[in-house]
Amino acid sequence: MRTIWVAALVLVACTTAHETGTDGGADTSDANGGTDAAPGEDTSRTDAAATPLCRAPSRVGTLVEVGDGYTLRDGPFAIRGTYAYRLSADAIEPIDISTPGAPRAAGYVTTMARGGADVAIVGDVLLAAGAVIEAFDLSTATAPRSIGTSDVGGRVTAMVIDAPLGIAAISRTDGSSALVKLDASNPRALHVAGALELGAGSVGTVVLDGTTAFALWNPTDAFGTLLVSADASGATPRMLDMLPVDVGLQTRLARHGTALYANSDFGRLVTFDVHDPTAMTLVGETDVTNHVPGVAVAGDLLLVSHPWIDLFDLSLPGLAPLGTIDMGSQVIWHAELVGNELVMSGVNGLITVGLDCR
Repeated sequence: MRTIWVAALVLVACTTAHETGTDGGADTSDANGGTDAAPGEDTSRTDAAATPLCRAPSRVGTLVEVGDGYTLRDGPFAIRGTYAYRLSADAIEPIDISTPGAPRAAGYVTTMARGGADVAIVGDVLLAAGAVIEAFDLSTATAPRSIGTSDVGGRVTAMVIDAPLGIAAISRTDGSSALVKLDASNPRALHVAGALELGAGSVGTVVLDGTTAFALWNPTDAFGTLLVSADASGATPRMLDMLPVDVGLQTRLARHGTALYANSDFGRLVTFDVHDPTAMTLVGETDVTNHVPGVAVAGDLLLVSHPWIDLFDLSLPGLAPLGTIDMGSQVIWHAELVGNELVMSGVNGLITVGLDCR
């Protein structure tokens, strides 16, 4: 087992808008200083128990990469308690994140969900998606135990679970693709409820907002990418809208409220307003650099990697910069905020960054 330590630095952009009296983790509304909401911004959340956002990080802690020849590859993860479970190409890797700034590999279990598309946790069950969806019992945190597999009609290329609803994007051997609705009320025995056929092509990312699914679909018989919205409230998902988007093929979606963010192969961060999923709109494009390989949302933080990581505060109107994490070449595909600890996964493994607040 080897552990790599990399120094990191944050360049802080302070703004007096932070002194409006808004709770650090709450979305901005007219009550917070009289600021109008930006297009696509969620102003409805009032959960006072939400994790406060570290608005002005004065220092970013040591970056720790966990790798043993298996961990050093792309891989999504999900968190339960003090463990992050990372899905690599053919394994589930429990990682102990109980010590801030010092994640530690704690196990390794092979999976039949080869390809490592996505992972989710429902209660004490982990669902790993790839060639199949495999369920693991997490009663023993460091030793996930396989309890069965589900065939959803094709290879899973993306999956999102918000129990009892789940959506899996699948690709079949004949080249067709679909969005499959999953009944995850009993995660130990997933049930396929119905599928929205998309035709020839592939889906690389999917997100959920209630019972509405959003996905980026790359049809093989057309140039470009389509942002698709679908209503999954019924037995079979139903198409709501399609929006042509110019983002390239290696694109991820990240959601914050009624805004969707996508990275672009062409050096842009693209923002969509999806408050009406039957009439999605392009809000705008922000030039970032010559290449934007990754985007993720953690709490009220938007992370854009290229290859350093820019942090934006989404609780304020527009894209309010917080600073930059200079960490060399690192593509971030997924991130979660645990208190003031930012947990991220990219090509170099799972990394934690401690955000010290002023």
